[in-house]
Amino acid sequence: MRVDGGDDGPIINTLEVNGENYSRQQEESASTDSSSDKLTVRVTDVSEQ
Repeated sequence: MRVDGGDDGPIINTLEVNGENYSRQQEESASTDSSSDKLTVRVTDVSEQ
């Protein structure tokens, strides 16, 4: 996944979903200049195991 809109540029991370459970590569956070700014999350790849 890719998160855009943060002050430090895009964040790229891996999220795995299995039923109701999920895991992520690492926990990250993003900040913006204003509370009215919005972050956008986009799925960049989907694979089935």
